[in-house]
Amino acid sequence: MVVSTKFYKGFQTVVPSEIRNKLHVDDSDIIDWDIDENNNTVVVSFRKKPKLHDLSGKGKINKITNSVDLKHKSQKGIL
Repeated sequence: MVVSTKFYKGFQTVVPSEIRNKLHVDDSDIIDWDIDENNNTVVVSFRKKPKLHDLSGKGKINKITNSVDLKHKSQKGIL
């Protein structure tokens, strides 16, 4: 499938609806542009922006913490 778009003022462009629908892309997704130096082409890929729900439980510490103390320390720049 080949779909063409153009640049608008300020070098803006549009992701065509055919691509958005096929890849389930929405306005919160991130577009990565990569230059393939060997073929002199551009590879465009889409990735989902991680949500807080996706990140919960990814890290774990083995000591008891106090969230209020951690917040105060981070606001003071101690952490």
